Amino acid sequence: PGFQVWAGISSRGKTDLVFLEGRKDSANYVAQCIDPQMRNIRSVFGRRRWWLQQDGATKHTSRATLAALRARNINVIPPHHWPPNSPDLSCIENLWGWLQDEVWKKTIETKEQLRRRLVKVWNSLDLDFIQNYTRSMRARLQECIEKNGEYTSH
Repeated sequence: PGFQVWAGISSRGKTDLVFLEGRKDSANYVAQCIDPQMRNIRSVFGRRRWWLQQDGATKHTSRATLAALRARNINVIPPHHWPPNSPDLSCIENLWGWLQDEVWKKTIETKEQLRRRLVKVWNSLDLDFIQNYTRSMRARLQECIEKNGEYTSH
């Protein structure tokens, strides 16, 4: 069986890389990804207000997940407010593309090698590198508006 990888980034930092194991459902998503990272996220933002942007995966948009996030006082950009199928409008989606390219620069033969390589590359990311992705959001959103919702060049 495979695994899914989850992480979060912001202009202030990043979460740990999380390997989602078992059922890919709301309960496991909250228990394995959100809850373990809350201390890290709160230490980065302190009392500042922040918003979680997710993609349209069912485990992110389910009533159970959204209720769990509300119960934890996590502000979520609602799924209906984010353009569907628009990876160019997501900092993390663009970063995943870079991460994938970096990871596969070396030969990987086992699932464990893949995990170790993912963690190594993820841990090598510094704040300046991540901020290059987050700073580009305003320009990407503006370009999307100017192109009437078409993909951006960023």
